[in-house]
Amino acid sequence: MLIALVIVLATAACVLVLTGRSMRVTWHAMGLDRCRDLIGNAGHGGRCGSQLSVFAGRPPASLADFVVYGLHLVPPLIGMFVGAPLLAREFETGTVRFAWTQGVGRHRLVAAKMVLLAAVVCAATVALGAVFSWWYQLFDFVDVPGGRWTAPAFDLGAGSLAGWSLFGFGLGVLSGAVLRRTVAAMAATGIAYAIPAILVPWLVRPRVLALFPVTSAVSVPESSPQRGNLVLHRWIVDGHGTRLDEDTNPIFPRMANMTPHQIERWLTAHHASIWQTYQPASRLWMFQTIEGAGLTVLAVALGLLTLRWLGRLTIR
Repeated sequence: MLIALVIVLATAACVLVLTGRSMRVTWHAMGLDRCRDLIGNAGHGGRCGSQLSVFAGRPPASLADFVVYGLHLVPPLIGMFVGAPLLAREFETGTVRFAWTQGVGRHRLVAAKMVLLAAVVCAATVALGAVFSWWYQLFDFVDVPGGRWTAPAFDLGAGSLAGWSLFGFGLGVLSGAVLRRTVAAMAATGIAYAIPAILVPWLVRPRVLALFPVTSAVSVPESSPQRGNLVLHRWIVDGHGTRLDEDTNPIFPRMANMTPHQIERWLTAHHASIWQTYQPASRLWMFQTIEGAGLTVLAVALGLLTLRWLGRLTIR
């Protein structure tokens, strides 16, 4: 099963490399390099906007959603097909009666297996996550708001993908130890994994991403989100020092339909300025690594819980 895992992940990485090169060839052929400095400045504008739409509609770029959601299956599948059978299969076949009564001891034997497999899982998914991050770079230009900070793509960075995969693996091993049936352990792993996979992006991640933001004034030509940045909040300070929040003041929906020149005239007339808090694009990898580290700690805790559970079992 481990060999099959490596083959599948290596194949996925090769597909990403080939399609990523194909997208870059198309990008250069369409002359989109000249649009890089325009994207994120008062919208895409004119010809660049239409060309980017054409680029996004052509395969393989048009298959981005399929690729992103397909790669989300990697961590739970690792848990179901690598983690769950690790101990459940030994219980089903009865090999625990021989293997766990040798001089090495059950704890040391199981711990060695878990560490070895976890190391392979970590190395393989870090590599796959790095390849995906390279593959997805062009979509920072195509889809400015959110970009790689959004839930589907954020999970697939090198650090976060490795963390989710190790967490899935730990869940699988624990399920196999408790249920002792491979199919039941696989099903339990899939169900148990789905809960944090839904709750973390919804409840935990937004609070983490809001920590230590950068606050700065926004010039009118850059009034649209800067490429790769995650804008957390935006507001206007008028000539009297009054703060007009984006969520409550009707001027922001009106500004969405204004040209940069009209916005600039409105701000000048009201002696106002636009401000925002955001996370710079350079911090993306840091937040992905933080999430991955937290999930790795949970995976280690699941491994220790598995060893503790096995220590209480009586082998007959």
